Amino acid sequence: MPKVSIIIPVYNVEDYLIKCIDSVLNQTLKDFELILVNDGSTDDSLAICKKYQLVDKRIILLDQANQGSSVARNNGLNIARGQYISFIDSDDYIDENFLKDNIEILDSENADMILFGYFEISRKTYNEKLYSNSQSTKDIIEGLFTRKIAPAPWNKIYKREIFENLRFKEGIRHQDFYILPFVVDKCRKIVYNNKAYYYYNTLNEKSVTNTIKRAESNYIQFLSLINFIEIAKKNNWTKLCSYDFELLIKQAIKLYNYYKKEDEKKNSYIKEVVKGYSKETWLKNGLSIRYKVLLWDYLHMNIFAYWYKNK
Repeated sequence: MPKVSIIIPVYNVEDYLIKCIDSVLNQTLKDFELILVNDGSTDDSLAICKKYQLVDKRIILLDQANQGSSVARNNGLNIARGQYISFIDSDDYIDENFLKDNIEILDSENADMILFGYFEISRKTYNEKLYSNSQSTKDIIEGLFTRKIAPAPWNKIYKREIFENLRFKEGIRHQDFYILPFVVDKCRKIVYNNKAYYYYNTLNEKSVTNTIKRAESNYIQFLSLINFIEIAKKNNWTKLCSYDFELLIKQAIKLYNYYKKEDEKKNSYIKEVVKGYSKETWLKNGLSIRYKVLLWDYLHMNIFAYWYKNK
């Protein structure tokens, strides 16, 4: 059994894929399997994957019709044998000590998940993103639920058991945000490594981040916040529950004008969700005065809907 299973969905990334795979194969920790899942690429990505598979027996190649990264990750999880799971996006790359340093911490701390810093690559600079070097599990959960820590799957490494009976939601983009509260709910101990190991590439114009429409992104975030609220309620994290309810109200207001014209059924669903949570007095009482006003306005008047439309 390999120490780590690294899962990389691959879709039309011929310009970035070689650097990504090379960064994995150059790891100082060699005990891993690399699962490449070609998601119906129409460029030379599949050919690149096949070439690497011929020269390194640690590489497993899955080839599927285009179904999205959630299906690709799930298919990778279905065959993963490692003690730990790592997800890497195929237009990104990693530091050579990415595995060694973080796996040592996971083993020594007997943790379920580790977070680490990353470099955000823009056209002008490498922007290092770090959080803190002294965070407890409680602090990390608060950072994830309040968006102070990026919700992406690639800035974390997980015990494989976390994904038993848990998979990415298929058919939506930004599914990493959707699944995160369920991942956190299954973690007994989370640790943080205050060093950047991952190079997050924002330059790929074909990536989900750069192609997803604003309304679609806001709606997925709305659905995801329902998950955050429910997990916060389950664990009696009242402060986090109220915080995420505020974000839910904000997303609902952003979506009001769009879905009022485009999809009245969806607009009604969004309002019913917000109205349902607003009836839970303990949750509503945790809102700031500003969001109590916005909540009342959204449910009755929608004076602020236009102002929030493009925020």
